[in-house]
Amino acid sequence: MSSLSDARIKELYANFDEGRGAGWEKWLADATAHLEWAQALTDAELRAPEIQRRLWTETGLGTAGPAENLPITQLPGDPTLTELYLLVRHEALPPDASPRAQRLEALYAAIRNRAQGLLPGNMPHTRLRRLMMSLRPQELHCGFSDASLGDTRDLLVGRKVSGQVEGACLARARLREVLGEEEDLRAHAVRATFCWWLHENRDVVEKGGSKGPNPPWTGERIYQLWQSDLAQAAYCEGLAETTISTYRQAVNSVLTALRASHGDQPVDLEADVLGAITQQWGRGATPQTVNGYRLKWNRWAHIANTLGLPLRPLSTVQLPFLDEVAPAAAVEPTLAELRARFQADNDAGKLIFPPAMVRGLYAAWSFHPRKRFALLSGLSGTGKTELLKHTARLTCEHMGLDENNHVALIAVNPDWRDPSGLLGHLSTLHNPPTFHAEAALRLVLRAANDPGRPYFLLLDEMNLAPVERYFAPFLSAMESGTDLLLHGEDDEVNGVPPRVAWPSNLRIGGTVNMDETTYPFSDKVLDRAFTFEFWEVNIEALFDTRDPDGPTEEAAQAALRALQAQLVPIRRHVGYRALTEALDWIATCHQHDPDAPMHELIDEAVFAKVLPRLRGSESSALSTALAQIQKVCVEHKLSRCQAKVQQMAARLTETGVTGFWS
Repeated sequence: MSSLSDARIKELYANFDEGRGAGWEKWLADATAHLEWAQALTDAELRAPEIQRRLWTETGLGTAGPAENLPITQLPGDPTLTELYLLVRHEALPPDASPRAQRLEALYAAIRNRAQGLLPGNMPHTRLRRLMMSLRPQELHCGFSDASLGDTRDLLVGRKVSGQVEGACLARARLREVLGEEEDLRAHAVRATFCWWLHENRDVVEKGGSKGPNPPWTGERIYQLWQSDLAQAAYCEGLAETTISTYRQAVNSVLTALRASHGDQPVDLEADVLGAITQQWGRGATPQTVNGYRLKWNRWAHIANTLGLPLRPLSTVQLPFLDEVAPAAAVEPTLAELRARFQADNDAGKLIFPPAMVRGLYAAWSFHPRKRFALLSGLSGTGKTELLKHTARLTCEHMGLDENNHVALIAVNPDWRDPSGLLGHLSTLHNPPTFHAEAALRLVLRAANDPGRPYFLLLDEMNLAPVERYFAPFLSAMESGTDLLLHGEDDEVNGVPPRVAWPSNLRIGGTVNMDETTYPFSDKVLDRAFTFEFWEVNIEALFDTRDPDGPTEEAAQAALRALQAQLVPIRRHVGYRALTEALDWIATCHQHDPDAPMHELIDEAVFAKVLPRLRGSESSALSTALAQIQKVCVEHKLSRCQAKVQQMAARLTETGVTGFWS
């Protein structure tokens, strides 16, 4: 490929910068004002989450198309990203164009990789490029999409480069070489949008002629507009006198032109789009890509309907191949392979549980073609959540999948009384309505669009809220195989369809702790799940994993071993987490205060970590246990604990009920 000559660039720039009308001046004023605001920010202001949120969402430089709908709530305020923003802003880049462009590309990649690790879904690349231009306006331009970046690079650079930001930086360097240095931020805004204009007019630019009349408004041409950033495409087509900044304005402009050529006759455009999407599938597009096309068309169709043009939304019925199983990058691990990964993994290998637990969870998530639901109940601190997390992670690693996209760990809130905590909710306060999607719903939609690979929804402390209420749609859909209902609108809202077919590749795991603060399960829940109980604590296996530390560790282990033996019969024993933390706390105290008597440190640790679990009503088992625990305390010189247990025993005799806090 060959780039434009210097003379041609000067000619195009002179024509571009003249006679653009009121709309152009308004856009230029908005873009300049945004750059002035961004450049005036102090470093302290740039560190503020609300400022970073504005940088991600501000449209003064132009819209980012469908990427505007991608969530970025996890990004503002992240300390790693904040330091990268400051690097982009302040780093003294090399003076030569190529190394400067490569360095900027490296900074872009660092931000992208960090952001991708924080986000549950797709990465908003175009919004990130817009943010970087706000911080470094002299290096980038308003071509934020892959297509516009590629066209601008071809026309101004004339060669392939490794990255999109690198190409944009080289394009701006070429303009500076031909047109001279920019005088101010307004000049940067002008040159930035000139790059977008070159992309939109590439055919005319390369032919060397002037732009002729607009071609006929065919379905194919509408489809081409729809594929690009519709708002800016419509502006560059000359469809409006003022700046177009929203899809609604863009579609309205297109419909105005359509009515001028077709009158009030319906225009059957969805057939063109349907054919184009089907063709993309035939070329090997993934289900996610194809469904993204469908959702994008449906957003446009919804706006078009409100403006008077009857465009049909596209459903999976019209795209039956979306129901086909997508070929997975790799097969799921066998039970033997999963066990081998547990043993070899540094983190998972430290878990202590019977081998049958891995087998049971593996089978619960694979024996049924649709119901893949497991409940892990029992003693707190025995590794229930860790077993779920590591099983999901090791499965993803075996298959080469991104854990961030395939696993969602959701903490159940005690105030959940309906499904909105998982599925989100529709807001009718806006016109048109909007939908707030929760992380669980985003995982469900990804699973539905990618049926060939597993997804894992992990619910921590599942019975802190009434499961039958907030989980009812999941229970019904997984049992019957019917669609999961999301809202009552006819079309997608913010990319969320009214319903979605139950994803049979969705594995659900919930942890359960049974005490006075939780809700019991009904048979409706239990019938749909396999339940595994975690009550046994292999205290010797835990002690064997710890580094020997002479008499300090031995004394603490001996006391905990004796206490645990008395707590097990009344099911008030402690799990691995509490035991480990007690031993670590004792070791830390001894390290910083080596002269402190060991029995005092053990006494304090047991009082803080073990005794608070003691409670119950009058029974021979509890009375016996309290008496035996007092003997253990005397034997190991745990005077404070011995006094506390004695008080609890007396209260049990007096009232018939006792507890650490009573």
